[in-house]
Amino acid sequence: MRRDTVSAYRRRARDTEQKVDESAAVVKAERAADWDVRRRAAQEARAADTARPKTREDLIGATLVRDRYGWHRIAKVNTTTVDVYISPGVTKRLQIGRVLEASSFP
Repeated sequence: MRRDTVSAYRRRARDTEQKVDESAAVVKAERAADWDVRRRAAQEARAADTARPKTREDLIGATLVRDRYGWHRIAKVNTTTVDVYISPGVTKRLQIGRVLEASSFP
């Protein structure tokens, strides 16, 4: 039986470090790809955010608005808020900044 030599130990250590480095490179590449996907999604979300109605004038003529809960029919457009019907005769006040979309459906 032969004893392990220092050179054999060093060779195994070198091989192990090489495998670890290769695995780390694969993980870094996957994370970079995931980061690119998330960055593009954030850019698209920012671009969509610029399409949001920001002022009262953007909502004049619209009959429906959408917030994070769904579409609502407009009862009244105020300077900074929009009153929407949530049930017959009952209205809810939304801040214009929380409105995601506006539509003029007949």
